[in-house]
Amino acid sequence: MKTPIYAILFALIATVAVSAQSGDQKATGSVWLDVFGGTRGVVVYPQYAWSVPTSAGKFGGFGFVESAPGELFFTNHLVNFTPKVASWFTAHGEIGGIPAKGKAFVQLGPRINLHKAIPKLEKAMPRLFVAYLPELRGIRTRNLLISGATREFPIVGKRVTASVEGYDRIFSGHSYGEAWLLCHVRNWKRITPTAFVIRDTGRYVVSFGVRIKP
Repeated sequence: MKTPIYAILFALIATVAVSAQSGDQKATGSVWLDVFGGTRGVVVYPQYAWSVPTSAGKFGGFGFVESAPGELFFTNHLVNFTPKVASWFTAHGEIGGIPAKGKAFVQLGPRINLHKAIPKLEKAMPRLFVAYLPELRGIRTRNLLISGATREFPIVGKRVTASVEGYDRIFSGHSYGEAWLLCHVRNWKRITPTAFVIRDTGRYVVSFGVRIKP
């Protein structure tokens, strides 16, 4: 797959995001590993996220590689830009694919950050957005991405809380989604017990495991 224009675009955005800093504003980043086991096998899911504020707006990104039961080894990497004057809007880019098959994709489209467009919503959900990603190059067809996360809510007083995060991709004729139920135990800084659900149209895979942060 030849995608020189889009490869250059992502490289430029990533370079600016890593190097651009404004005043005392610094880049932030984190990495974590999800490991789950279920009746259909083991899911291994390393992930990372980063963010760099600038005078024009915020660059950010997220990425992962995933090995899941019944799924080909898959990777996806996001690079986004949210202008300072319109926090409800984001230019949303993705590049990824199936390395073992030599197949890849690049997508870039508009995203509406509903948690910013509706301020009251942000009190309960620090992230909720809808993005339209047209088919540009590669194996992924156009799709509508819906992604969100809740704030923590109490399960056992303040000792144990929970939160939910996930996404759904709606394609023509089918859809794919993943959801996490995270159990936050006070004083457990690095390990979060987690339930994980993969939904591929009408097929579900449920696993249980942990999220590990260094």
